[in-house]
Amino acid sequence: MTVNDAALKFEIDVPHGHKTGFYLDQRDNRALVGAQAHGRRVLNCFCYTGGFSLAALRGGAADVLSIDSSADALAIAQSNVALNGLDGARAQWWFCGDLVNRGPDSLATLRAIRALGERAVTVLGNHDLHLLGVAAQARTLGQQDTLDDILSAPDRDELIDWLRHRPLAHHAHGHLLVHAGVLPQWNLKQTLEYAEEIESELRADSWQDFLVALFAGRSPLQWDTTLSGTDRARIIVNAFTRLRLCDCHGRMELKNTNAPDHAPAGLMPWFDVP
Repeated sequence: MTVNDAALKFEIDVPHGHKTGFYLDQRDNRALVGAQAHGRRVLNCFCYTGGFSLAALRGGAADVLSIDSSADALAIAQSNVALNGLDGARAQWWFCGDLVNRGPDSLATLRAIRALGERAVTVLGNHDLHLLGVAAQARTLGQQDTLDDILSAPDRDELIDWLRHRPLAHHAHGHLLVHAGVLPQWNLKQTLEYAEEIESELRADSWQDFLVALFAGRSPLQWDTTLSGTDRARIIVNAFTRLRLCDCHGRMELKNTNAPDHAPAGLMPWFDVP
């Protein structure tokens, strides 16, 4: 359904969205951002369906960068820009990966994000790599997967090709975008270099063979600069797409899916490792 708020229209998803699909309690704050936005560059983290982004655009922001982990929410946010006749060229959308398998319509989501062109920046998540693995016959579909429509779509090859050319890490405006984490042993330069190692493999003609080898094992979990071949690739991929917790030595724990503030004894969020 569509609602009006402070002269802006918003498409909302009442049955599935957070806070009934719209944060009504942020009306005054959205108005404040809009009043302060003229001529400024605005960063909206955890933007959801774009309430603050739209307020900033309507207020005359020079450009607005919106970031969220939900591809579905960002797709609604982008459509809300069009719904209000705002200048979409001033809006850029950063997707934190997992474009697929996070809702019932992965195909429509993937097509919508691809159609945004250069206005969309997205990094690969573990769900995206799972889709690539299935397409490469390196993995099998699970019962909960929502990937059949993509795999049988007439534009399947174009979508898979576009997806495998997405980066694992993106750095711009002083911000680093990854899906999961970065190993504490890596600095920014190394992080981007290691991401490029995997990106070059995924973009090569032999990408299917690369994924078959990648998904054939689960180790190692401890970074070592002497690692090479598939072992090196696997730990880099797992860090960027699956990492949540480490021990004090930076050894990854991939089985535990607790929130960072509920980490088991001896483990901590990757960004808290000294």
